[in-house]
Amino acid sequence: MIKVNRYQPTTLETKLYTVSRAARILKLKRDQIEFIYPCSDGCLIGLWNDSVFISKVEFIKLLSTDRRQRSKALKVTENVFDNTVFTVRNENKGTAYRVEAHQDYINCGCKDYDNLSQDLGTNKVSCKHIYAVLGFLGHSSLNEYINHNKPLREPSEYGTYHMAQGHY
Repeated sequence: MIKVNRYQPTTLETKLYTVSRAARILKLKRDQIEFIYPCSDGCLIGLWNDSVFISKVEFIKLLSTDRRQRSKALKVTENVFDNTVFTVRNENKGTAYRVEAHQDYINCGCKDYDNLSQDLGTNKVSCKHIYAVLGFLGHSSLNEYINHNKPLREPSEYGTYHMAQGHY
């Protein structure tokens, strides 16, 4: 008898591939999805009468595309006292979230951002509110925003010393 080891998904894969996220990117209702089986390079999604495999890269791209699309209906207002703080409103739902832009990430107070950042173990994720702020700031992605805000070069210890001494 041959024993086959079943693939054990990582915690990240288990948290990334949820019924809610799969339903959203496939434009289905949650109850139309029977199962999600994470694989090493994607996930198999079981539907009522069919199944579909989506690679990890494609799953994340579809999720990002969906969030970008939904961000277009949101209204962004910049805080008059602090240009790194924004209020993002969904006027159809009557909701508003605070979004803060930092040099190397942007964070949001919504549940989607909290879940995604916890699930992926990083604060470098984008909910639809962050995509709305990125568009407001003239950026198409979080990576573009981060690269735009990077210093041209990090000062060396020698350079830092001379700047502190007023030589620059």
